[in-house]
Amino acid sequence: MPSQYPSFTTASAPQVEHQSARRCQLAPLILLTMSLFFGLPACESDLTDTQYPNVPPTTYLANIPPPNDTTAPYPYRLTFSWDGGDDDGVVVGFWYRWDAHDWTYTTERSRTFDFESPDILNRHTFEVRAVDNDDAVDPTPESRTFHTARTLLPHTELIAGPAEEASVFCLPQPTETWKGITFTLGGTDDDGIIVGFEYAIDDSTQWQSVSGYTVSLAGLTDGHHAFYAKAVDNAGGKDTNFVRRSFTSVQPTFADGILLVNETRDGSGASGSPTRAEVERFYSSIMSANGRSFTAWHRPSEGPPAPSDLAKYSLVFWYADDRSEQLLKQSVDVLREYLMVGGKLWLSGWRVIPELDNFTGSTSHTYSPGEFGYDVIGLETYQEQPDLDFDQARGETGYPGLHVDPAKLPTSFGGKLNFVGTVSSRDTKVIYTFGSSKNSTFAGHVCLVEYLGATYSVVLSGFPLYFLVETEVSVAMGQILSDIGE
Repeated sequence: MPSQYPSFTTASAPQVEHQSARRCQLAPLILLTMSLFFGLPACESDLTDTQYPNVPPTTYLANIPPPNDTTAPYPYRLTFSWDGGDDDGVVVGFWYRWDAHDWTYTTERSRTFDFESPDILNRHTFEVRAVDNDDAVDPTPESRTFHTARTLLPHTELIAGPAEEASVFCLPQPTETWKGITFTLGGTDDDGIIVGFEYAIDDSTQWQSVSGYTVSLAGLTDGHHAFYAKAVDNAGGKDTNFVRRSFTSVQPTFADGILLVNETRDGSGASGSPTRAEVERFYSSIMSANGRSFTAWHRPSEGPPAPSDLAKYSLVFWYADDRSEQLLKQSVDVLREYLMVGGKLWLSGWRVIPELDNFTGSTSHTYSPGEFGYDVIGLETYQEQPDLDFDQARGETGYPGLHVDPAKLPTSFGGKLNFVGTVSSRDTKVIYTFGSSKNSTFAGHVCLVEYLGATYSVVLSGFPLYFLVETEVSVAMGQILSDIGE
């Protein structure tokens, strides 16, 4: 039976495929029926092959400050809102920037900005452009030009650092124990927040930015320097009244041998009350007998030694051989810094151990992190024997015994010392232990230790060496000096 529909061959199919879109639109039902019955593509070109280019989105600013002139500037903090449209898709995000800042992507449609406003009048341009779901970007960003007034400038404070005109140790670069000449900064800002600081060394026109609140310096030349710093707020305002601190940098040489610091009170010369000169002669004689070069420092007449004084010496031997005057606590910080840059320290005498952490008067102490004894030497506990009990220091691992010299003490002392301090520690080498004349609970307690570290060394004695037999002390000191590389 003849078909009631026109006959199409395979060869004629391309002719159908290339009919115009207008004819397809005029006879959609006929072509659809033909496609269903004869397997012909109904305007396949228009349904699949024709590609329409993506239309970029558009952007507009909304609910934003209008343009202003120079006579009515805005405050530095402003809120901008924006939106966009896309005829053939959806807007998925936005790029924005202002002034010299880089473009920043966001999906937000509103944001508050702090515009840099360090000057009396500040001109800004804000731009935003939409992005659609095909990653097309509006080729003509929306923009707004406006002016802001100067922010209230921040105020800078120097919270911590070297004292004015102080001398400070300096190394070519930070080490594990020395972190640099450190300044801690702070400040206030009445109309915002401080977001950073700038600092300069010697030249207050050459500024460097710093994040955080500390500046650490290294590699400074020996001599006088000036440190400058100023706060920067969230609107780019910078303190014009910057802080200044002068100091002297000194690099340790350790070239002049041993510094003997004598803080012993000048006594009457009677038994148990030696003059300062007698005590100084005792230690000078021992150093000479052991072939060590040394320099005497009279404390308190010469005052506390500064870093510029200590930096020349490889060992500071600090002794306090009387019970009534302790001056060590005034120098604990500088001695700690001296050790951190590679020095060596020997502390000896009555109650020098409590002086390190300022608990003089207490006969026992448990150390905590942050204390000199804990952090620097590794001490755990301290105990002091207030009674006349100590008659000798018992040498450990090859060290000779040290006996009290009765001739240097009042007869009432019976050849024994009181107020001898003992320690327990986690990182030190035991050199001498407490020799008890009455076999008290202090017998065997540690009373002289060495700490031999990779950077620094410390020797700590809880008793005054002057009141022991000089020939025995001379042998022991020579051996200990060799232990610590002196």
